[in-house]
Amino acid sequence: MKKHHFLIISLPAQGHINPTLQLAKNLARAGARCTFVTTVHGFRKMNNLPSIDGLFYASISDGHDDGMPKEMYFGDYLNDLKRVGSENLKNLLQQFTDDGYPVTCLVYTILFTWVAEVAREYHAPSAFLAIQCATAFAIYYYLFTTNNGMYSSTTEVELSFPLKLPELPLFSRDDIPTFLLQSDSASSFMIPVVREHIKILENDPNPRVLINTFDALEEKSLKILEKIGVSSIGPLIPSAFCDGNDVNDKSFGCELFDKSENYSQWLDLKAEGSVVYISFGSLAVLKEEQKEEILKGLLESERPFLWVIRLSNEDGKNKNVNYGLNGKGMIVPWCSQMEVLNFITPSVHFYLTRFNFLRALRNNK
Repeated sequence: MKKHHFLIISLPAQGHINPTLQLAKNLARAGARCTFVTTVHGFRKMNNLPSIDGLFYASISDGHDDGMPKEMYFGDYLNDLKRVGSENLKNLLQQFTDDGYPVTCLVYTILFTWVAEVAREYHAPSAFLAIQCATAFAIYYYLFTTNNGMYSSTTEVELSFPLKLPELPLFSRDDIPTFLLQSDSASSFMIPVVREHIKILENDPNPRVLINTFDALEEKSLKILEKIGVSSIGPLIPSAFCDGNDVNDKSFGCELFDKSENYSQWLDLKAEGSVVYISFGSLAVLKEEQKEEILKGLLESERPFLWVIRLSNEDGKNKNVNYGLNGKGMIVPWCSQMEVLNFITPSVHFYLTRFNFLRALRNNK
């Protein structure tokens, strides 16, 4: 491992950074040199970066170093990311070579299909890191492979349901990533991206796919993917909660957002495994009626809850969002998921309707 220099490139989004940075930490602890790379704007937002021997950081420009304009179509941003980012990545690779630390393997995530092309030009192997579960990637593989994939060509196809994958339960429309549906606004740029990912792997004589899962969890889904050289390397979570190799590693090590400081004391007053945790990630924006419906269901469940709601600019007035909760729950703009792990009620699934919230909560009392 000491002779290897891994370069891991990630989109500057919290859900992408967490697993990729954890992989970088794991490789560095194993004795390799590892450089974590994201965009210039994304790197500026990162804080609390972990300091580990062998772990380094770098950034490349995507043409929008002050951030993507709000009015910009995301598909156009991806084109800029490929055009500007690929040239800057080539320059970074040359810089590492000139400095005596040539990169021996490039690891990239979804939306970075062009990294595999840069790696080929650089004469270095590459690996695609699937940060979603193996079942999600199995669906992509099933839909986009050249031989039998319904999405293998550029012709628009309206999927019919249920979908049947070997040895797996039938998938309904609600079971698959929404961007695979032609009616979804993201499908226009995400379907071509996933198609390109699968095509690159099919054309690679020695494809490498790393999946953030483990064998016992998704054995059947991993079996579907045997043909393209998958390796389960998960769960990519801090060592203290996983392999125990580093008991001090209790966080991913990077927060893009300022977290609340008072939820820890509130959690300390709750019994282990008693708190319902709700989060829709850092990108989703809920409508007011959805928030009200969810809150009503949570309060009626009579279970303590911690709900993370990202505040937009117009939500700045919501500084008193906990008013009226009377200690039954807490709403915060951001928190460390790993910090709340021990308090969360296991096996609770969350839906946007109060009925399903209540049913899930009552079944887990």
